Amino acid sequence: DQLDYYDSKGQLLIEESVNIPKEFGRHLNHYLKKQSSDYLSLVNKSATKAAHYRVDVSVGYTKRVDVFETKQLVNDYFNVKFMGDDYWHAQPVTYELFTQTTTYVASVQAVVYLNETNRFLSQHVFEVLVPVAVERTGELVDLHVDIVEFEYSKKYKQYQVPAVLKPEYEYIQDACNDAASVLAVHVLNVIDIEPEPFALAFPL
Repeated sequence: DQLDYYDSKGQLLIEESVNIPKEFGRHLNHYLKKQSSDYLSLVNKSATKAAHYRVDVSVGYTKRVDVFETKQLVNDYFNVKFMGDDYWHAQPVTYELFTQTTTYVASVQAVVYLNETNRFLSQHVFEVLVPVAVERTGELVDLHVDIVEFEYSKKYKQYQVPAVLKPEYEYIQDACNDAASVLAVHVLNVIDIEPEPFALAFPL
């Protein structure tokens, strides 16, 4: 069936040593248990026939890398000294800032059914993005020609500090975790608001 199909396909979805479906499923189980009411309990796949609800889930993953850097102009203030002047002045400056972003994307398709009747209850399709940006400064723009000395601002110095990046597999895990958290909320909003499941099938 659909669930078995997703399970079989999921065995092949491994990125940076992360099994995407298993990682996602682990987080989903955690959030469903943590956020559900006392009326709701989870059952193992082997006990699916005894369940009131069934959630068929497909999870995918992709990584999007900007081909080109994006450029913006940053307005700031540097302390400067002008020619023939011994005093520091706060001078408006503009400099280039280049950004390249890698985005880790978890995509989810989920369908909630009443298990006994296979009645459709809801569908949830969405993506979760984990963007990781690397920034670098470019040229100073239109620096006053009479400036003989200047001190970089605190903000400019922060851009000079190399980005501390986590191992790639951790960003993939973050995407799986965030996607599972979102799906748990969607699912519980459907099945955990009514303690009698058949009231959902036959609303008044």
